[in-house]
Amino acid sequence: MRNDADQQAELPRWIPPDTNFLKMNVDVSYSAGNKEARLGMVVRDNTGVILLYVMTKVAGMESHLHAELKAIPFGFEMAFNNPLLSLGIDSDSLLAIQEIKKQNENFFVWECIISDIIGLAMECSSCSFNHVRRSANGLAHSLS
Repeated sequence: MRNDADQQAELPRWIPPDTNFLKMNVDVSYSAGNKEARLGMVVRDNTGVILLYVMTKVAGMESHLHAELKAIPFGFEMAFNNPLLSLGIDSDSLLAIQEIKKQNENFFVWECIISDIIGLAMECSSCSFNHVRRSANGLAHSLS
């Protein structure tokens, strides 16, 4: 029989980016009743030092996926105007990451948001989008 400490040790944890990269973790909480979302974003360097964290409330979100996708350009807008930036973006929304990676075959309704994300990513010297489990996205989750 496993104890709670063993199970906690097996959960994925935040993984630092490579040297000279930053990592931006994003997450949201969504309320379908009032179509509002809380967006949380945190940026850390390869040593785990928090460089920036931001949270905000946004109205007019049509779905949880809509909010997850809006969190990424929100993070770019809050944190970056450095075209030399090398950035890894982590989200615990598998569907959002899959839609971004498809690039030209997205749901029509999200096409504008995804185009903005791709455009912002192209301004970086290097940018990757990664799905992580919630346990590896804990700080951004707690902000949302």
